[in-house]
Amino acid sequence: MNAGICALILAAGEGTRMRPLTLTTPKPLLPVGGAPLLDRAFALVDGLDTAVNAFHLSDQIVAHVGNRAHVEVEKELLGSSGSVGNLRGWIAGRAVLVLNGDAYLHGGDLSVLLDGWDGDKVRMLGVPAGDEPFAFGAHVFAGASLLPWRVVADLEPVLSHLVLTAWRPAERAGLLEVREFGGTYVDCGTPADYTRANALAAGRG
Repeated sequence: MNAGICALILAAGEGTRMRPLTLTTPKPLLPVGGAPLLDRAFALVDGLDTAVNAFHLSDQIVAHVGNRAHVEVEKELLGSSGSVGNLRGWIAGRAVLVLNGDAYLHGGDLSVLLDGWDGDKVRMLGVPAGDEPFAFGAHVFAGASLLPWRVVADLEPVLSHLVLTAWRPAERAGLLEVREFGGTYVDCGTPADYTRANALAAGRG
């Protein structure tokens, strides 16, 4: 599958809004429907050469990943952009599909991000924005984006976020494509959303 594309699962965040659960367990290892979020992320990028970044409780992430992926333990939090920049040597000229390790994508997959891609534009998975103020056109970010190497090559390993270094610049240049996710996206960043994700996984959503 897509030899010129690799994947990065972002799993370094401290999950402060999810405390006390994340005091002892990294957020990507919290279960949704009986499976850790990180394992659900692996299923979404199955077939792609994959890296996982880690910082908070990194020993647990390293042990859980095992030999399934390259693990990059960060010495400090770098944000989504800095984490990609920190892995430029590993990405090595490829495009990269960046997936949030706390994203729960119910009822769909990431094929919409890859199908028919021209290899040059930045792509973002999106869901309808509604009244969300931080929209990209009619959509808001839904946990995953696809970056061409020309964008990755300019990212530095310093604290920053893709919304500032990749998505908004691409939008201003007319080089951003938002691809709508056909299912339900839940950012498991708060206890309420984590509960919602588990309800969906159990068929109660």
